[in-house]
Parts: sequence; structure tokens; C-alpha cells
Amino acid sequence: MGGTLARWGPRLRIAAGDGSHDAPRLLWPHLPARPFGHGLYRVERLTGRWGVTARSDGKTVWAELRVPRPPRIPSTEPTGLIS
Repeated sequence: MGGTLARWGPRLRIAAGDGSHDAPRLLWPHLPARPFGHGLYRVERLTGRWGVTARSDGKTVWAELRVPRPPRIPSTEPTGLIS
């Protein structure tokens, strides 16, 4: 099992892999009293998109979040003479 974080422009991709070839399923309707099936429900609610990539040794489940641009920090360099 392994995981990665990667940023492409305004998106942050979070990925985690495992050795299983079984694709995860989003259980619907979501039932809070159910003792399982909450992970993908949370991913679905929090991310812009998610998916599964099959690999020869298992799968990678990924999700993308939109991240804001960092704020522009004004320069602290002097801009002119003060009279």
C-alpha cells in the first residue's frame, strides 16, 4: 500500500493504492447507522472528482480537491523616496 499527493494548478490529487483488484463501491443511500461504507461517501461529498485506476498488482483510488491560489504577498522593497 502506498499513497501520493500531487498538485496540478488549482487541483490537489490524493491517491492511495492497495493490492486488491476489487473496485470500491459508493453505497447509496448513505445510512449513518451502517457500520461500513462511510469512506467513499465522505470522499464524494468533499472532493470535486474521484476514481479508480486498475494496476497489474491491485488498484489506486484517487480524489481531487480544488485548492485556492496562495495569496499574493506584497513586496517589502521600498518603492520610492519619502520626502
